[in-house]
Amino acid sequence: MSLLSQATSVRAASPQGISVTEDSAFKRQVRARMAKTGEKYTLARRRVTEDAAIRDAVQRSIEQTDGVSAVEVGLSAVEVDFGPNQVRVTIRAARPHLVWGFHRPPRETEGIWRELKAERLRDELKELTGLPVRLDIFAVPDRQETPG
Repeated sequence: MSLLSQATSVRAASPQGISVTEDSAFKRQVRARMAKTGEKYTLARRRVTEDAAIRDAVQRSIEQTDGVSAVEVGLSAVEVDFGPNQVRVTIRAARPHLVWGFHRPPRETEGIWRELKAERLRDELKELTGLPVRLDIFAVPDRQETPG
């Protein structure tokens, strides 16, 4: 049975005549992005797919570190902003140094110091999107350490 005939039989079997995939979570995300940004369907669909791939790459970056999980890092948000010429990815975590190690060595006082793992993540995201990537990693207060 072809895909077209399967879709037709599902649509006919549905009481409203609407296919099962009409209101999938993916399509809801695409429609929400279209409403928010005014993008056409194809661009919004590509951006939603790239957004999910970026979030997966960040998760893989955490999982590749031995003995560290997203819970231990305290990952609170991954924000993705697509600009016309650049993608901006902001990672907020309570303990980002466990994965990306942003502690400056005491002897290095000048210049920008970056951890190799963060550079690898940036390169992977650049390859994924085909655009330059600005990767910002911020430490946020840990909820467990906050009094109250």
